[in-house]
Amino acid sequence: MHSTVQYGTETLRMVKTLKMRQETIYDSSGTDKLYTKINLVVQGVMSACFEDENGYNVEAPAKQVPNQREYWLTPRRRLQYTVDGHKIIDSPWHSQLAGQVASGNSRDENNGPKPIRFDVIKLDGGKTFIVEWEVETWINECDAKYVFPSSGIRKPKADPVLSNRWEMKENIGTDYLSTRTITGVLVMSGIMNSPNVSPDSFRNVIFPPLPDGWKRESIDVTVAKDNLRLTYTVIDKQLHIPMPKPAVDISFTYRQVWGKANAFSFGEQTGIMDNDLSVRVKGEKGAKMKDLLQIAVKCLFSRMKLTPIGKAGKVKANGEWIESGSITERPWENEIAIELKTKSSPPNKNIKDLGMTAYSHRLGAIIDIPDIINNKARDPGTRADYTAFIFGQFLSGPCDSNKSPPYPASTKSEKTPKARVTVRRPYPYDDNTSPNKYDKKQTDEMPYIGYSIDVRISKDMNTFQLPVGSSEKNAECRFASVAAPVSKKIVNWSVARAGKHPDLPDPDVGEDHVLLNVVISPAVTTLAPDGNTERFSISGTYTYGLRKPLDFTKDIPVASWPLSESKFGDKTNVIKKDQWKKNIIGRGSSPGSAAN
Repeated sequence: MHSTVQYGTETLRMVKTLKMRQETIYDSSGTDKLYTKINLVVQGVMSACFEDENGYNVEAPAKQVPNQREYWLTPRRRLQYTVDGHKIIDSPWHSQLAGQVASGNSRDENNGPKPIRFDVIKLDGGKTFIVEWEVETWINECDAKYVFPSSGIRKPKADPVLSNRWEMKENIGTDYLSTRTITGVLVMSGIMNSPNVSPDSFRNVIFPPLPDGWKRESIDVTVAKDNLRLTYTVIDKQLHIPMPKPAVDISFTYRQVWGKANAFSFGEQTGIMDNDLSVRVKGEKGAKMKDLLQIAVKCLFSRMKLTPIGKAGKVKANGEWIESGSITERPWENEIAIELKTKSSPPNKNIKDLGMTAYSHRLGAIIDIPDIINNKARDPGTRADYTAFIFGQFLSGPCDSNKSPPYPASTKSEKTPKARVTVRRPYPYDDNTSPNKYDKKQTDEMPYIGYSIDVRISKDMNTFQLPVGSSEKNAECRFASVAAPVSKKIVNWSVARAGKHPDLPDPDVGEDHVLLNVVISPAVTTLAPDGNTERFSISGTYTYGLRKPLDFTKDIPVASWPLSESKFGDKTNVIKKDQWKKNIIGRGSSPGSAAN
């Protein structure tokens, strides 16, 4: 079983899956499935042995760690997880279809994929790293099943709305008129999201219809910071009299005043009545003042009938005339108000009583406005044409220069700024330009995933410390050398390689080293993290007797890194004689005694 993980343009090889958790994510009501959340944790190998897509050996991991760290921890790159040639995860798969650059700003259903950590858990020199990477992505399987029959290419479904759930509360007042409050949440697919399409673009499909005789009192809309959710509250009120367009609020009062004070004689007529009328009309956004004035006048004329005064100052029966009036305009509130005082005569000149019976025909008269007669609903619409793209946002990465979402354009000619993505990618190199030169034989073959050599050199002086029989507490002891000094070298080594048997250190290192003992420990062949590549491991111990004892007055050769071009015995790989410094570990006097 061969596994790889590709994130953007970078590839992690010899992958072992530590965890792949798949979880269903529901909307806030727990009703609609939005998408599947996948948490992937893998272990893989980064090595200078591998080649990139151009056939170059990739850069040494030790050099490219800063770039790799930034790249693998930057969100919204295309994530592909492949096992034996089958893609287990391809998110967001739409990026390939849309021709987007895989290393650019590609989104899954929830503005991912989102890396969580990039851990280097083992370093073998600067050539091979074993890393552990954790990432989360959100996918929608129903989209992945949609395939065009002609081309076989997958395409997303047309509906970008994942969920729209709402609840309604109704309040019936003492006048038996209802007020309903509708609250809901719309969730949009991150794949379909763009600076020109946001959740706010779908008001026309989520707001409930308004029944006749109702008024849409208010609309409250909030687009979430992630630009994937729209929370809305709509308040509708039932009206006793429908609101005529373009008015949004009308206040109309009609008052009759009669009594003895009004029972004066005007010619032969008695029973004259005073009328007080006031009307206030407030218009919607963009309403013309003349239309509001027309509504106000129609309200007034529904309660009065003006007639001229008769000859010789006589008043006709059922007549009415204006005594005073005023008009008030409030342009900033888009409102107009009219107040009138009129006098009227009874419909029959022979009526002498001052009761309300003579004038009751005016009360409850229908106001002659089509919207009122037809009982039309007053709906401001979705208003999406006004604010649809105000919330257009792009998702930035840590290296992007622009961190702020674009504000609404002040004129139609202005364009919404687009996101800019900066990707810093390590460049391939050849052997002549590489700052770290490795043995080409090693870099062209399968990588070593572990190689260690521990060298220990001992020098036995064959000198013994002899006690002295004396009553003095500080008597000096004696030393006796029974033979010339001898030196031994013990070399402990271990090596592990994936895909091929490793090169082992040859115990024959020269005539001045006499091999005394050899121990080798071949390990059982196991599988590399990808579960497919064989992993070969072996360790050993070489014990040498040196023909000449260790001499600190000469340079001492040391072992070289096995994968380096430098070999054992090179003049550069030595402990130089001038590295030994006196007085670093103290002077030669015995502890507790005074120095000479």
